[in-house]
Amino acid sequence: MINTVWIIKKGEGICIFHRSYGGKMINPDLFSGFLSGIYSFSEEISDTGGIETMELKDLRLLYGVASDLIYILSSTKDEEVDTLRNKIADISQAFHQKYGHYLIDWDRNVTTFKPFEKDLDSIIQRSDRVETEDVLCKIPSTKRLKLSEEEFQVLSLCDGKTPYTTIATKLKFSELKLIKIIKNLEKKKVIQRKRIIKV
Repeated sequence: MINTVWIIKKGEGICIFHRSYGGKMINPDLFSGFLSGIYSFSEEISDTGGIETMELKDLRLLYGVASDLIYILSSTKDEEVDTLRNKIADISQAFHQKYGHYLIDWDRNVTTFKPFEKDLDSIIQRSDRVETEDVLCKIPSTKRLKLSEEEFQVLSLCDGKTPYTTIATKLKFSELKLIKIIKNLEKKKVIQRKRIIKV
């Protein structure tokens, strides 16, 4: 779960945008100065750039930099790092498209960026996870194989579209029984598994 998003003016440590989705309430101006300071320090001691990730006991902070802005996400540790990096990229792109021209001669009025909350909510809620499921496909064969009645019933439903759970329900088989039959059919090389994206 993503808890908080900060957008900080690099080099100045000013929090120009902040949005919290739960967790501890922290003064965004004080905390952004701390986060910005860590980033500046990491740039000083590293030859390849600033900090990218900071791990706490129950929290992860991810940093991203674009157009003199530091984007920071705090999340629980069950969130995948790659997913969070994609979120930072989407947020920075959306923010720059909407407010890039304001930052050229910015008057230090942070309320200018308040409407970005709706854009951010949309990005945060959008799922990057692709759900997949395994289906079974028949393998064409010229060999004549001896199949049990139950194996034949399962084979008749292996159309490359129907998921395991649906086959088990249709045939009134337990999941354990179905798995055993599938393994036997795979050994006989009459079916194969295929992974598809769930729609």
